[in-house]
Amino acid sequence: MSVTIPGRLAPAALSPTQLVVGLLVCTDLVMLVLHLAHRSVQVGLRVPVVKSAAFNISSDHGIAESFGYVQLFWAVLLLTWLGLFGRRRSYLPWALLFGYLLVDDFFGLHEAAGTALVKAAGFAPEQLVFAGVRLQDVGELGFALAVGLMLLALLVWGYLRGTARTRSTYRRLLGLSLVLAVFGMLVDGLATGAGDSGLQLLHLLEDGGELLAMTAVLAYVVSLVAAER
Repeated sequence: MSVTIPGRLAPAALSPTQLVVGLLVCTDLVMLVLHLAHRSVQVGLRVPVVKSAAFNISSDHGIAESFGYVQLFWAVLLLTWLGLFGRRRSYLPWALLFGYLLVDDFFGLHEAAGTALVKAAGFAPEQLVFAGVRLQDVGELGFALAVGLMLLALLVWGYLRGTARTRSTYRRLLGLSLVLAVFGMLVDGLATGAGDSGLQLLHLLEDGGELLAMTAVLAYVVSLVAAER
């Protein structure tokens, strides 16, 4: 019995870039399914394979988050490779930006830096400033702003000195970065007043959206590499 495969899905019809992107998206979908299966265990359904909290998409350093880190790491490597060996120096600021986001999220860099800054000034990190805001929060914000301004300066410099193609690439990477930021930060603000079921849905939206956004970033970077061939 033969199976008819649509022409556009036949292996010969797909480029290496499309195959890579397809694999990434399929992996993202598997992560989402595993998360839903894990949640079904928590609400009383028996799916013993996914009892581990590692399958929870919101779990720190869980399987889904780790896969997102790997994707961002690959994007950093490819952008650095293009910048150093592909004579695309204008891509290096983006490698620095995504590299910082990766290191900061994995190691909690801004939290540690905020604590160090406050202690270096001779204050206690938990000391309140106003309206529940701690010196720790001020230190974290100050560090994030300092790093953000330096990275922004490099990106603006690269954009202004770039060709029309470079500027188009910058705009697309900026759009993808904004999508990543929306899922990574703005969704948190919607959690206020949400019930348990609503909160779980928001966590799925936030973390699932972040994962898909990282896939989109890597997919675009892979397309940049393919365009160099």
